[in-house]
Amino acid sequence: MTRLLIVASVLVSALALVAAGCGGGDDDSSSEAVPADQWADDFCTAVGSWKDSLQEIGDRFTDLSSINEDSLNEAADDAEGATDEFVDDLRALGRPDTPSGQEIEDSLQTLEDTVEQEKSDVQDAVDNVEDLGDIPAAISAVGSALMSMANALQSTFDSIQNEDVGDELHTAIEESEACQGIF
Repeated sequence: MTRLLIVASVLVSALALVAAGCGGGDDDSSSEAVPADQWADDFCTAVGSWKDSLQEIGDRFTDLSSINEDSLNEAADDAEGATDEFVDDLRALGRPDTPSGQEIEDSLQTLEDTVEQEKSDVQDAVDNVEDLGDIPAAISAVGSALMSMANALQSTFDSIQNEDVGDELHTAIEESEACQGIF
């Protein structure tokens, strides 16, 4: 049951993290420049899909009496899958065809690395709970990992805004239907 409480806590915290944050290349795609409007649409679609997936997972637990070990394990697996898909989507974005495209792609790589590491840290924290005495340390580790993800998401968005010397991505994000309600 303790693992259930930790996983539920992780899922609820992840939803709050995604609702408050935003985010968005792969060495294989770094040579391919993508038009700013397409890049913005794909970026916002990736962020929106991840947010929606985590929200759907969290919605399963609005009634705490419905929580059981199977439902939490399924939710944890679904959250891991959604995060893996998010990272894959970020890797597929490519470099925006802007003067600062490489810097933005580098920022996305940092986000990908952070999300992957923190996802692993959360899983390790949940897996290491063997009894009630392990819960405080696990909650602390999960909280730290989630804060790192939130900071990485915000830092990436700030980098995109700051590194976009021609305001091409800023304009593309503002004009993209996929970006409406994401930021």
